[in-house]
Amino acid sequence: MYRISPLLPEDLFSMDIANLDGLTESFDLFYYLYYLVNHTEDCFFLYTTESTVFNSFHSKDIQGYVLGKLEEKENICAHLSALSVAPNSRRLGYGKYLLEILESNGNHHNAYFADLFVRQSNLPAIRFYRSLGYDIYRKVLQYYGHPIENAYEMRKSLDMDPTKKCMEPGDDMPR
Repeated sequence: MYRISPLLPEDLFSMDIANLDGLTESFDLFYYLYYLVNHTEDCFFLYTTESTVFNSFHSKDIQGYVLGKLEEKENICAHLSALSVAPNSRRLGYGKYLLEILESNGNHHNAYFADLFVRQSNLPAIRFYRSLGYDIYRKVLQYYGHPIENAYEMRKSLDMDPTKKCMEPGDDMPR
């Protein structure tokens, strides 16, 4: 069994298992704290119902998390900043559940679309997001460092954009 709960500062020390592969973007503690302080309503984690004990410190078995925020672009959007699922818990629908929370919050706040950035070389993630209705909107040159790499901005229209106008590709993408 699993549960989804709001992410709290004390949960950050239990997230390592969800950040262990080379395709997962990992961030420093201040990045996560920024989101927890400024965008609490869009930060959640998924954990198994069994807790573990490390040196009498109770730790939740975090299998995935989502960090997001509402942004004002040409319209309000729900921006996905980070989504990660532990390698041993992939293909169980956890990433989809976490992303649906962000999209639902976006709909609640009248966002027109959800967006995210993904490494151009991260084909598994691109396939995953496409399977959930996201499309490539534009390419952002040298978005990532270490190593330097281009990103795709991917978008999905939410309830405020029934005609999917916000998903029309940018000028740098073929139509």
